[in-house]
Amino acid sequence: MQNEIEKELDQAIGSLRLPIEAVRKCAPEEARRIVKRAMDRFVINNTRAWWMSLTQPHESFDYSDGFGFEDLIRHVPEENVKCWFVPETEEEYAPVFDANVDYISRVLGECFCFEYYLVGKQFDWLITENDHNQVIVCRV
Repeated sequence: MQNEIEKELDQAIGSLRLPIEAVRKCAPEEARRIVKRAMDRFVINNTRAWWMSLTQPHESFDYSDGFGFEDLIRHVPEENVKCWFVPETEEEYAPVFDANVDYISRVLGECFCFEYYLVGKQFDWLITENDHNQVIVCRV
């Protein structure tokens, strides 16, 4: 069953008419594995808001205008074309999208505000935007 954020993301992806490979939803079992590995790497406690319990050194960038999502690409390491996109939800099951980093800002621009995580495919970096209009960047 889809949660509201998943529905909103599906709608945004559809309305932008993105290529199928631009933002692909992972199967539930794959999503669980990705979330577990990301949490094992970046999060101290099994918490819903990962950014509150990061294990790795990180930098925080303030976007008081609420448009940090528009500047995400600046924080992604240059050689990375794809990443795991994990929207934070209230559900036990967290959806995960295999996403091209060039499309993330456009998709988020079509959605209402929610916290999310971008995770490098090698689990060597994490970027999040929280409800305090901060973009937080971790690199291993």
